Order: sequence, then C-alpha cells, then structure tokens
Amino acid sequence: MPTAPLINFGVVGFITKIMKQILLFYFITLIFTSCTSNPKKKKVSLEPISSVNFPVDKRTSFKSRYIKPYRNNSGQEFLIFLSENKPSIKFFDLKNQSLVKEIFLQKEGPDGVGERITGLLVTSMDSIFVFSPYQYSISLVNGKGKLLRRYSLIDSKGINKNTGMAIAYSFSAPTKIGNEIFVNISPDRSIFSSDIMNAKINLKLNIVTGEFEYFNQWPQYFQNKIWSYFCMLFASEYANNQFIYSYRMADSLYTLAPGSRKKKAFFAKTKFNLNSVSPFLGARTDSNDKKQSYFFNNTCYGAILYDEYRNIYYRLVRHAIPYKSKDGQINEFHRRPISIMVFDEKFQVLGETLLEKDKYYSNMSFVTKDGLYISNANPYNNEINEDYSTFTLFKLED
Repeated sequence: MPTAPLINFGVVGFITKIMKQILLFYFITLIFTSCTSNPKKKKVSLEPISSVNFPVDKRTSFKSRYIKPYRNNSGQEFLIFLSENKPSIKFFDLKNQSLVKEIFLQKEGPDGVGERITGLLVTSMDSIFVFSPYQYSISLVNGKGKLLRRYSLIDSKGINKNTGMAIAYSFSAPTKIGNEIFVNISPDRSIFSSDIMNAKINLKLNIVTGEFEYFNQWPQYFQNKIWSYFCMLFASEYANNQFIYSYRMADSLYTLAPGSRKKKAFFAKTKFNLNSVSPFLGARTDSNDKKQSYFFNNTCYGAILYDEYRNIYYRLVRHAIPYKSKDGQINEFHRRPISIMVFDEKFQVLGETLLEKDKYYSNMSFVTKDGLYISNANPYNNEINEDYSTFTLFKLED
C-alpha cells in the first residue's frame, strides 16, 4: 500500500507568508497608482459669448493682414491694427475699443518704409519694425513714424532661388529673441515645382549688425514633392521657448527650438476629415480647374495660437469643399467651413468645435485673458458693418 508523502509544514508556512507579502504589496501599489495617476482630461468646446467692435475710418479697411494684442509696461492692453491703405498703425484700447494712438507711415522719402506693408513687430510704442516683403526690407520706426533704420534682406546676388519674401501676417507673426528677429519666408521658387520644398523657409536678422541668414526647411516627408497652393504660406507661433509650425497640408504640428535643427512632430489631425492631403500629381501647365480642385478638395490648416492665460493652443482649420458647386459656380476660399482645435500644453487634443458657416474670417484672430477672438469679416457674412472691425469672443466650455 503506497505511503502518503510527508508534508513539511515549515516550508508551507514560509511560502504562505511570502505570498501574503506579495499580495499586500500588490494592493498597496494598486491603491497608490489609482490615487496618483492623472485623471483623463475633460473634452472641451468653444462657445461664442459676445462681440467687440473696433471703429475704422473711411481709409481703413475692416480687414487687416496684421492684428496683435500688445501690453505696455504699465499693463495697459491694446490691439495693434495695421491699416494697409493709409498706411498707418492703430493702437486700440482693448477694454473700450477706442483708438488711443495712430502712427502714420510714409511709403517714400526720407522716412519711407516701402510699398505694400503687410506686417509688424512692435517691441514698444516707440520702436516698431515694419515689413515690406516686396521691397525685401524691414524698417525700424519710432512712435511718430520717423525712420530710424532700414534693413535689406537681399545681398549683392540679388533675388534668386535662395531668397524669399518675409511673411509677417497675424498668423505668422515675427518674433524677437535677444538681438535677433525671426520671421517666416515664402521662397522665391515656383509652387508647382518640388524644388520649392527644399528651400529655406525662415529668416533671422541681427538688428545690431544687420546680418541675416535663412534657416529651417519643410519636414522631410513634404520635400521633393509638389504641394501647389498649400506651400505658399504657413502659420507659426513662438511660445514656451519654441517655434510651433502649422503647415497648411500637415496633420501634425511641428516644434523647433531656437538654434536647433531637429523638429518634433505632434499628431494634430482634425476629426472632421478622415483623409490626409496627398501631393499634387500635376504640373504648372495643368488647367486652373485641376489645380484649384486639388486645393479645395483637401483640408487646409491655418493659424496656431498660444493662450498664455490657460496654457493651451488653438489651431484653426479650413475644411474641404468642391471647387465648383453643382450648378457650375466657382466656390471661394472663405466658403470653406471653419473648425477650431484645442490642445493642452503637450499638444494633446482637448476638443474641436465647428463654427457657424459664412460668418468668420480665419486670417484675423487673437487671444486675451478673456478668451479667443475671431473676426466676423467673412465676405459672405450679411451682417458686416464696414465702419467697424468686429470680433466674436469664444470661451471654453466643458
């Protein structure tokens, strides 16, 4: 008859004790992790709250390529508004929308800053850099419009494939770091050639020496391809010690630290279009219908704005529409629906809101402590009053 094996109760007790300690450690770890892990961030949306009206005179359009909030040393807040027709620089009080100061600029003569002024960089109300891209120049003027210094952005070689025009619009506003100004560039190459995607797309100017250099290129994926109208302009913002780029055809946002050559990509695709933009499979000689259809049938990403008061980012998106309606009528860019994406400080999507159709003008937007303002100057907005530049205030809602 077989004998039952002897059980060593000392060993069993030791194993049982070890198992209890392991289980206790597991439950303590589980409780600690549950208490300290970050809760899932709430999704947000943007809601229109109110509107503000900045009065404009007969010689000033209610649209501007350059608007920007500005806070002086006393903490007073202004909206800077470039009147391109005059030309002049207006300073509106943000609290009551009254015109506080206007600096008149001269196109020619001893204080001339050039034709077709399209952008500014205000370092103080008595020190303003004026961008004249078609003259390839930047002019420094004081609070009376007197020319203090002019910087040329071309050298003895003149305009060539390695030069470009400085684009200092609201959505691609230049920035000053130390003695250097950084600005986006539209390269002097054909948008229907893949060669443009290998050009430098930023410029930095030393305001002490006057020396400048081109730097930075498109992300590698976009190089050596044709992107047509998508590569004419792109948006950027400087915040948290980095440049943030919103390229028109890119589902991702890209960051670049000053002095670095390495970009970081953050996936930032709209939820309203499952497709990504593909390269243009055509040539400059193709019909205008083919080129425009390619542009209109794809998503077009716009401004990237940093909200320093809430430590978030906004990305404006223009959505695809047919180039021609069913009855053959040509659509216009501002017929594209607009949505606004919201990101946290790590570029994680917090939400996306589709705006009312045919009301807003995505090229004019700014942020204050009150929230995000977007212009109502869409040309199809039936409520436009040309005596005012009107903006709608949007606030975050959970």
